[in-house]
Amino acid sequence: TRVCITRYKHGTCFLFLKYYFKVFCFPFQWNLVCKNAYKADLVQSILMAGTLFGALILGALADKYGRRKIWYISFTGLVIFGFASSFAPTYRIYVLLRFLTGFFIGGEILSAFVLATELIGPSYRGFAGTMAQCFFTTGLLILPIVAYLVRDWRTLSVLLSLPFCVFILFFR
Repeated sequence: TRVCITRYKHGTCFLFLKYYFKVFCFPFQWNLVCKNAYKADLVQSILMAGTLFGALILGALADKYGRRKIWYISFTGLVIFGFASSFAPTYRIYVLLRFLTGFFIGGEILSAFVLATELIGPSYRGFAGTMAQCFFTTGLLILPIVAYLVRDWRTLSVLLSLPFCVFILFFR
């Protein structure tokens, strides 16, 4: 492994050249190291900003046009933009696609939660809402194992988007 030492005004940065990595990781693809390292973390913040706007906008639309209809739209948008972000050619396009993914996550989470708890009697709604979120927690527990086994971030992103494509087949 070769190490390239780059100097910039805030100190010395040790930059491992991407050519020597068997694993093609997100920060090295778009040179998000050293003084650009903050951009790698910024993606998660932008995703969460999208989730906030999606919850506000799609939540209001769900109240007006129906939760099920908005849930279908949100779920489809989540699949499309989540899958498309795997193929983003540049950092800016990737950030835009992650914002849109977050936007539809906000609508999907709200609509799905309300749909799951509306069907249950008032005394069991808290329990039903908690159980609905257990699937999310289980997915978060499995994610590190899958990420360890699939080292390329694009392949991992596609792999994590594929199960949702199956659910679209069951829309009616």
